[in-house]
Amino acid sequence: MKLSFFYAFREGLDGMRRSRTATMISILTTTIALVLLGVFILGTLNVARLVEALRSRVEFEVFVDNGLDESGLRRVGAEIRQIAGVEEAVYVSRDEARKIFQEQFGEDFLDVLENNPLPASYRIVLEKEAQNAQAALRIAGLIEHISGVDEVVYRKELFAALDKYIGLAVTADLILGLIVMLSSFALVVNVIRLTISAKRRIIETMQLVGATHGFVRRPFLVQGFLQGMVGGLCAALVLKTIERFLHIQVSGMVFIPNIFYIALISAGIFLAMTASFFGVRRYLRDR
Repeated sequence: MKLSFFYAFREGLDGMRRSRTATMISILTTTIALVLLGVFILGTLNVARLVEALRSRVEFEVFVDNGLDESGLRRVGAEIRQIAGVEEAVYVSRDEARKIFQEQFGEDFLDVLENNPLPASYRIVLEKEAQNAQAALRIAGLIEHISGVDEVVYRKELFAALDKYIGLAVTADLILGLIVMLSSFALVVNVIRLTISAKRRIIETMQLVGATHGFVRRPFLVQGFLQGMVGGLCAALVLKTIERFLHIQVSGMVFIPNIFYIALISAGIFLAMTASFFGVRRYLRDR
């Protein structure tokens, strides 16, 4: 078994050396296919990250009755925090609201008015699972029914637009992703099959002298493994360069987990070995 493995490995390397041009074309094809697939996946991840960031920034502002005393304000806050989907409720006093107004507009209305007209409020942050139009509408309705609440304000149009267009984007993304994956697979498979086709005489000769299917197939699988690994490494290097460039141009907009590169190399190996397997099997069945 060990001798068979070492023979297959040695023959695979010799085959790559003897057909350097075909090997380079196979590696380049694998690299291009993986880069296209990687760019698509990265784009999908970053769009999802952007949508999640937009959802998390939509906050509720709950204005309360100015006539409530301290115990009434605490009661309102406690009831808000008990609602399912509410992650945080931060109390903003009338004085804090005046300071915020002054910071944003650069003026203090107390220079003109005798009293502070701004009401106290609560800023509500929703849990991740509740950051959608339907859940937000439900939570807003529950808060409005709390005694002492005057008004609930939030950007319901943004939630509705996100829900509407995200559904369309997900559908388009799945279709485009399927096309990219199938195109990448077909590209790699066809190039490697053409490479193996050029060696069909060698395959036929090996079978004539009694070589088993497994014995014939193993060197080509080794070639597929090595070509896929090199192609995956090259694709990972290209995408890492793109990531660094985009980090410089658009800081914080690109996120690539380290496991992504391992998955990319694994995908290259899987693609090339699968293409080698089916490429050789075509001629083995013609025996």
